[in-house]
Amino acid sequence: MSDTSEEQEIRECAYALWQEAGSPEGEETTFWLKAEEIIAERKAHADVDAAGEESFPASDPVNHM
Repeated sequence: MSDTSEEQEIRECAYALWQEAGSPEGEETTFWLKAEEIIAERKAHADVDAAGEESFPASDPVNHM
C-alpha cells in the first residue's frame, strides 16, 4: 500500500470514528492516532493471513516413509 493510499485509509477511518463519537471539536489527533492503530492491526492481520496461505496446506496427506 502506498503512503498516499494508506494515509487516505487512515483519514477515512478517523473520520468515521469521529462521526461515531458525535463529531467532537478538538479531538482530531485522538481519532487520527486511533485510526492509525486500527489500520496497522488490519495490515498485520492481512500479512499473517497471506503468510498462512503460503504455508503447507493442512488438507494435504502426510507422507510417513
